[in-house]
Amino acid sequence: YEDAISSYLKAIELDPSYATAHNGIGLVYEEQEIYQKAIEAYRKAAELNSGYAYPHRNLGDVYKALEQYEAAIASYQKAIELEPDNASFYMALGNALKEQDQYEDAIASYQKAIERDSGNASHYLTLANTQAYHRQYPQAISNYQKVIELTPDDYCANNNLGWICLLTDQTPLAQKAFESTNQINE
Repeated sequence: YEDAISSYLKAIELDPSYATAHNGIGLVYEEQEIYQKAIEAYRKAAELNSGYAYPHRNLGDVYKALEQYEAAIASYQKAIELEPDNASFYMALGNALKEQDQYEDAIASYQKAIERDSGNASHYLTLANTQAYHRQYPQAISNYQKVIELTPDDYCANNNLGWICLLTDQTPLAQKAFESTNQINE
């Protein structure tokens, strides 16, 4: 970490207006859980480049780590405002909303992530797990199936699909899902 911090500080010394360097040093501080310095670095990066979305996303991550969910949500929303096609921003927002028990909004955010990156199985898995938790079983089943379509060896998706199918009396589909989990474990 010391080398990374030193490099970023040198870059900032050479060009104090280099927003990317401020964001970069914020990432190093965040990794070390030196959150106040990370916040300061991200705020500086955002101040220097008002169109730069990543400092806002990264601020959201720090606020979420600090369990300051309202600030995290606001930061993720600002990142989305600046870069509305970035699926990872919607996933981060959804996760923060879920922490605040705003499940319908979280689900909507996950769906927006999928609209922007429909080939990412982890987006479908997060959505399916949230839907399953809230007993939205038909939607969860559909999204677990999408995960399996994209990544057939996903143990979690197959296992969760199996259990939900048992809960909803879809025994043949449950059996197929559990057989897949057994094959994955072999």
